[in-house]
Amino acid sequence: MVERQTARKVRVKDIVNGRWVKKEGMVPSYAVTFYSEKVSRVELVGTVVASFTSENENFRTITIDDSTETVRIKAFKPLESNSKDQSEANRIEKAMKSFDILNKVKTGDLISIVGRLKEYNEEIYVMPELIRKITHKEELVHRLETAEKIAGVKKTGEIISKLREKYQDENNIVEYIKRTYPDIKDYWISLSLNKSEEPGDDRLELRKQIMKIIEVSQDGIKYTELLSKIKGHDTDIEAVINDLLNEGVCYEPMPGIIKKI
Repeated sequence: MVERQTARKVRVKDIVNGRWVKKEGMVPSYAVTFYSEKVSRVELVGTVVASFTSENENFRTITIDDSTETVRIKAFKPLESNSKDQSEANRIEKAMKSFDILNKVKTGDLISIVGRLKEYNEEIYVMPELIRKITHKEELVHRLETAEKIAGVKKTGEIISKLREKYQDENNIVEYIKRTYPDIKDYWISLSLNKSEEPGDDRLELRKQIMKIIEVSQDGIKYTELLSKIKGHDTDIEAVINDLLNEGVCYEPMPGIIKKI
């Protein structure tokens, strides 16, 4: 299965105290956590402890606290445009969705948020894609999953350190761990070896697959048909399609159909 920038479940302190890596072009920038995970798209849970809307109502933020740290979620109201270009209209619609989403919560709400990491003036913050109110049980599940990952990476790292005395070839180390410790996940091994993929590697591959299908459809292709031909999460595929529309690579000749310009 091909996935684009999986939203990694992390704690707030893992990203705000992480090392920011700035990238150029299509490859997204990302934060590196203390356990070597490279994240550009995250899933966080926490309680809304503050909110702010600028006087001209063009800028909104909320601050969430997950008991490890706090982080700001920011959204900017897009400027109105008289352009009839469809890609520009799609860009504005997408930005407006992020802006309006912050209206759905208030101080005291326990929420889950999926969004992209950004950085400005040495502050790492989140641009929202999805926000929903959650139960304390859902919060507990998130905490347990992140705790399991961190403990798993630590355990794996300790095992690898001991095995380096016996094996020089990392492939032999990986094979030994998989054979001897079936409970250790492949992803933990990658993080412990500092070999986690940079965000965006899988996005480019997914984009290539989508463009290949669109290019052979002379009259355009229906979204539903495109989704059925690509293996992956619908939300990931739709995000790449939005990128293609925003960049002016593709357009919608009619609602529900995408075509290459």
